[in-house]
Formats: sequence, C-alpha cells, structure tokens
Amino acid sequence: MRRTRASSLTALMFLPYLVIAIAFLRKLFRIIFLRNEVTYPEGASVYSFLMALHTGRLYSPPYEFPFNVQLYGPVFYWTGSVLARIAHGDPLTTTILCRSITFGAYLGCAVCAGLICWKLEKRVLWAWIAVVLGLACAWAVPWAASARPDVLAVFFILLALRIYLGAEGRIWLVFVAAAVASLSWLTKQTTALVLFALALDCLIGRRWKELGALVAGSVPIPAFILAALSLRREPFLANYWASRNAVISWYGPVKGAIFGLRANSVALVPICVALLGVVLIWRRRDYRSILLAVIFGSVSNLAAMANVGASTNYLILPWMLTLLMIPAGLSRIEQWTMRRTWIPVAILIASTVLLAHQKFLLAQTLPSDLDASRVSSLTMLSDQSYLELLSREPQLLDPYVYGNFSLRKVWDDAPILQRIDGEHYDLILMSMDPRFGSWAWGADMRAEMEGHYRVLCEADNRIAMVPQHRVDSVQAEDLTRIFKEPCNASANMPQYLGRG
Repeated sequence: MRRTRASSLTALMFLPYLVIAIAFLRKLFRIIFLRNEVTYPEGASVYSFLMALHTGRLYSPPYEFPFNVQLYGPVFYWTGSVLARIAHGDPLTTTILCRSITFGAYLGCAVCAGLICWKLEKRVLWAWIAVVLGLACAWAVPWAASARPDVLAVFFILLALRIYLGAEGRIWLVFVAAAVASLSWLTKQTTALVLFALALDCLIGRRWKELGALVAGSVPIPAFILAALSLRREPFLANYWASRNAVISWYGPVKGAIFGLRANSVALVPICVALLGVVLIWRRRDYRSILLAVIFGSVSNLAAMANVGASTNYLILPWMLTLLMIPAGLSRIEQWTMRRTWIPVAILIASTVLLAHQKFLLAQTLPSDLDASRVSSLTMLSDQSYLELLSREPQLLDPYVYGNFSLRKVWDDAPILQRIDGEHYDLILMSMDPRFGSWAWGADMRAEMEGHYRVLCEADNRIAMVPQHRVDSVQAEDLTRIFKEPCNASANMPQYLGRG
C-alpha cells in the first residue's frame, strides 16, 4: 500500500509535462497542414524530393544550378522521393506527407523510449512517464512535424536500441538491430556514434559473436545503397563532403546547450532525475549499453552544434536518450517518498513554477499561411524557401549554406551575380534581420542587389525588391496577398545590403 501511494505521488511530479505534451501534440498536428515554412530550409528538402521524382536521381551536383546542396543521407531523400511520387509531384501534398511521416516518427520515438524504460526496470508506470516526457520535448517543436531528417533518424536509432536490448544473446536480433541502426545514420549522420557505442558494449563484455553480428548487420544496407549510388554516378560524396565547408564555432555547443536550457527550463527536472539515475546505475551491466549510447549520442549531437546556424534539432536525440536514465532515478525517489512525502510535492511545485515562468511553451501561435498562388509565374530569389520552392524556377533554396560556401571560397557565385546584374529575377525577397541577411547572402551578391534592384515594399520582416530598369512583374498588392498583411512602400535600401 505504501509503495502504491509512493508510486502515485512520484508519477504526479510529472503532471505539468503531461500538459506540455498535449499542447505540443496539438501544435504539431496543426503544423502539418501549415502553408508556410516551419523550419529553415524545409523547402530545400522538398525540392530535393521533387527533383528525385523527375530526374530519377537522389542527388544533384551541389555547386551547379539549381544550387541545392543535399547534406543528408540517401534513406531520407529516397523516402521523400517515394512520398513525392505518392503526391504526384505536388509540392504542397509532398510537404504534408513528409511532415506526417516525421510526426509519426516522433510518436514512435516516445513509444520506443517507453519500451526501453520498461525493459530496464519492468515498471509500466515509469515507461508511461518516459512516453509523456518524450512527447514533451520543446526542442522537437517544430522539427517533429517538418520535412527534415532529424526525428526519423532518432526513431530508427531508438528502435535499434530496443531491439538490441531485447536480443538477450540471440545473434539474429543483434544483426537486425545493427541493420536498423544503419538506416538511422543513412538518414542523418549524427546518430552513427550510437551504433559504435553498442559495438563498444559488446567489446567490453567480450561478447564476440554479438560484436560480429553488429558489424555484419551494419554492412549490407549501406553497402547496397552506396554501391547503387556509385554505379549510377550520383554525386553523393560531393554533397556529403560539402558539409566540411560549414563555418565552425567551437563555442557553439556551449552556447547551444545554454540557449536550449534557457528556452526550455522545465527540462531541468527530468534531467536531474536522469542524473540521479546515472549515479545509481553506472556500474550495472544491464544499463551499460544504454549509458554508452547516452554518452556517445549526446556528445556527437552537441558537437554538431559547432556548425554556425545549428539549432535545437541537435538536442532531440540527447533528450530522448537521457529519458532512458530516468526509471532508475524514479525508483530511488519512490523509495524516498515512502518516508518523506514532501519530496515529490516539492518537485511538482518546482516543475509547475518553471512551467508558469515559461508558459509561452504552451502557446499555439503559428506562422501565418502564405498565399503562394502568385509566385508560380515569377522567377525569384529568396531566403523564404517555401515561396522559392513554388516559384517558376526554384534555385538557391538555402542561401545561408551557400553564403558559407562563398566565404570559404569553395563556390563561385558568378552565375547568380550575372542573373542579378541582368535583372533576371522578377522579385528578390530577403530577411530584414541584418544578422541573418549578412550570413545568407554574400557581400558581392548584396552589392549587386543594391546596384540593380530597388525596394518595392516591406512586409512580414521581409524586404521585396524589383528590377530598376524594367517593368515590374509584381506589385505591392501581390506581396500583401502573399503575406496577408500590408506590404508598405519604401524607397530605403537597408544599410546592411551594401559591401562592408
């Protein structure tokens, strides 16, 4: 009786997270059907899917027109191309299907976390708490309903972990776990070290047959896919190695972690419970593989935040892995609660206060739907990849990445400069944020814009520019319909556009 009461009180500590999870699920479901960009640059991924459908090739040369670098794994682009085929090549339907698959993978991540926790502690209540906390991940919004690879890769690696834990010496299950894990890093490369953690677990435990099964299971799928890409002469490696040209800031992981915790302070309570669990189980053999996965998975994703422009999507895997440490911590808190009922009450109050302080997490506000019907007849240049995707001649859908390439002198922006100089574009749309604008567009490109385009109007923190020396193909009223708010006429060229 005392244990049942203690268990109930321990579970009530996480009542605020149930509220958060419900709010997030509702918001993510609405995001699926949003006619706007939800993550930057979502449109670049969707364009890759459509190109794969029309050309029959997953990858295109990253430094050639239409200048759309593809940094992720072939499983991601193949999945997207299948969805594009189902959608008959319609960009909006393809986007909705991709977001739906990602949302389903997010639900799958939470379920896998719960199943792993049940396997470790055999407590159904603790497993349900892990599911709720998995769905209450603020860092996954809006990534968990976007055409991006992060959540799908996390789902595959958590599924692999669950299969590996359930193998219990059955070699064929270890082989399957390795195969599923290979699908994860073939979706996005940042999960690869989790597979290495499982191999290290076998090595430490001197389970040579299981180690052999892991190695054998991790080879066939990558070997088949990479061989197929090579035979088809697809520029997979050219796109993959392009990521080496990203601008690096080694303060990025520290800044990213601090920013993530400040924006999501309610995560501190589960993290503390997980740390308590680590203290309790770090010597237990049944937890060794999970602990290694937590360490390697978290380090690899936090290290990826050294890329300038990295966002909270790199915190999704560390969060899901951290939840696997929570059951051990909950069991100890349950023991304390039998003697001191104030402990879970105090934690509940702390969680509630943190949520009240960050009630914006519960907000259901979304970007406005954009009316993109007008842009289909326009040739444009924009850092709003959703609109660029639907334009007459999509190109340079991720100007931020190509701005980095230009800084590193690995990409020649002459073709774009020539088009700007010849007033080829009917419309140029760019962010009015000087920080983003400076990164997204190279100095030469901004100077050409200033010399050959004039400001038409400003709307939705964007500036619209049209050619100086030919009849406008777009009017301020068109921009008003697109953004559903007035596009105010302006003759002022933002100072940050010019050189220097």
